Amino acid sequence: MVNGNLSKVIYLGAIIFVLTGCAIPVKQEAPEVKEEVTVNVKNAIVIDPGNESLLTAIQRKGFSASISAQGVVVNIPGLFFEFGSSELVFKAREKIRSLASLVQSGFVATRKLAVVGHTDSVGDQNFNMSLSRTRAERVMDELIFSGIRPDRINLSWFGETQPIASNKNSSGRARNRRVEFIVLNN
Repeated sequence: MVNGNLSKVIYLGAIIFVLTGCAIPVKQEAPEVKEEVTVNVKNAIVIDPGNESLLTAIQRKGFSASISAQGVVVNIPGLFFEFGSSELVFKAREKIRSLASLVQSGFVATRKLAVVGHTDSVGDQNFNMSLSRTRAERVMDELIFSGIRPDRINLSWFGETQPIASNKNSSGRARNRRVEFIVLNN
């Protein structure tokens, strides 16, 4: 009967432990935790080495510039063109030559460039598309004249389809009449 009493004592002890909140330590394996990491590559900005110093140099030349996923974006505002024209004014030629000199030396000399034309929404959509193209071509011509190899330049135009400001007021329309110059990441 000793064995019978012992099993009753063990059983009673187990009940007391459970009721009093005491527990008998038991070694358990921790469950494996797997973390799932999602990376939104579309919105990630990869900064090419040297973009910060290039950005600073471009801004010192008086251009508005920023770093994007494509590279360093330089805005060449529409004030460099006569209204409704693709002819560059003299001051614009000087600025573009200044910009060209920056991208012909150092690590930037091997990078591709994009020239992108835009317009405001005043006028016919087909006219604006054509105008944005010829403005981008004039900037490209000036870059080539300034010593940039043509094979480094990608040309594109979007007319009024990619505004950066409202076309409902004159200041917004002025911001939309632009040619962007992008020093592309490698």
